[in-house]
Amino acid sequence: MSDIGVTHSPRYDIDMCLREDETIFEKMEISYDDFRNHPEPVEVLKSYYRPLLSEGQTLWWMGNDEVATPPVLTMWNALEKDAEEYYTAKGFALFPELIAGDSRTKYTRMVFWLVTNHGVINHALRDKYSGGGRKDFTINGVEYQGKPKVLYILNCKKNLVKELILQADHEELREHWEEEYIYEGDERLRQWINLVASQGDVEMSLLYHMFEV
Repeated sequence: MSDIGVTHSPRYDIDMCLREDETIFEKMEISYDDFRNHPEPVEVLKSYYRPLLSEGQTLWWMGNDEVATPPVLTMWNALEKDAEEYYTAKGFALFPELIAGDSRTKYTRMVFWLVTNHGVINHALRDKYSGGGRKDFTINGVEYQGKPKVLYILNCKKNLVKELILQADHEELREHWEEEYIYEGDERLRQWINLVASQGDVEMSLLYHMFEV
């Protein structure tokens, strides 16, 4: 077997000319029987393929506890206001690169997540988070001038973003933050801020002030 595709369960691609030491199971370092009997075979696949991803790529299939993708696709501009607010804040919570990542790829993972998890299509996600330009805003009486628009938007939604980060399932955060250990409470917020800072140039002190940690 040369490769494995994923639908609702693993689907095998067979190559009759493949050498024994070139099978997908050899590459994953697991026997076919062990893989077949594994309680979470998709997780084994994800662990193998994730390090092989190039920049801008993501795994579209999820684990055994996934939420089924809705059968109907919805354009972002057709969402109810509450749903739009939720997805925008959830994007900040799950994808730290939205704030300070590479402008060429910073929206890629969220675009895939919206489609595969929620059936939502947005072909201009940048406009929801930055759209260029700079804004002034105030945090607890302190005025910040000429800051990137994405920080202004984050400040407007900080209460919901904070709630979503603190209430998120550990496995969900491990998946999207690509972190082995997820902290609790204020330490989780600090963990998120550190992930944001690791993506590019951002004022950590501003984020600490914004989220009061």
